Amino acid sequence: MYLKCIYVPKKLVPHQRVKIGKAYLCVGIEYGGYRIGNEDGEPALYSTKWFERMDRHPTNWIKTEYDDG
Repeated sequence: MYLKCIYVPKKLVPHQRVKIGKAYLCVGIEYGGYRIGNEDGEPALYSTKWFERMDRHPTNWIKTEYDDG
């Protein structure tokens, strides 16, 4: 699934590895965030508030939930 970055908090802009307006490949959804291959090619976790979906969830993704305990 591809996501477009629509927001990065101003205080974090110099330190972030994503750019507003750019599309990124989402490789997972975990802990309430998107796991995205960033500008450094590293799969990092980002807030869902920073991105909008460009397409639907892939139908071949597998949903796994784990107990917290």
